Amino acid sequence: MSVEPYELIVGVGQVYLAAVGTTFPDVDETPGASWTNLGSTDDDGVTVNHVRERELHYKGNSTLPQKATLTEAREEVSLNLVELTPERYAKILDDATVTTVAAESGTPGTRYFRIVPGDVQFALLLRGPGPLGYDMQYEYPRVGLVEQGEVQYQKGDKTVLPVLFQAFEDTSNPGRFGTYRAMSAVAL
Repeated sequence: MSVEPYELIVGVGQVYLAAVGTTFPDVDETPGASWTNLGSTDDDGVTVNHVRERELHYKGNSTLPQKATLTEAREEVSLNLVELTPERYAKILDDATVTTVAAESGTPGTRYFRIVPGDVQFALLLRGPGPLGYDMQYEYPRVGLVEQGEVQYQKGDKTVLPVLFQAFEDTSNPGRFGTYRAMSAVAL
């Protein structure tokens, strides 16, 4: 048995988005150009919520449950983004396109995107320190942004964009949301 306290995980995760169908990198590979790193989060980091709701069944006059039936399952990934570049902000708000306007005489250079509601799905990769002394990652082939909070610009505190992603069923693997992968050894 290992004497290293690897199971004590310390550190924050990095969240990447890509188009649905994008191949996930191996846990020891740097995500490719098709993956957008959403940048740093606030001190709360990234939360993965495994929601499982069950209905208890009782037999006869017994007050003790005899069985539980899974009635609902959800996977949620929530975070507060603090590095709000126009590109990251546009990615979160329905994968909008950022347009760059060059500076000219009397006109400042700008980068902008149109705020148009949509229903975009992404592949989501969450990578962070793992329990086996190496990195781990969650691979969700299909997620959608189900909630984004308000952006507050305030004196004395950082501006954050709170977001909540909902994982959808992996159409390539029915009955599953995705994969958790913890690296256990270096590739030979």
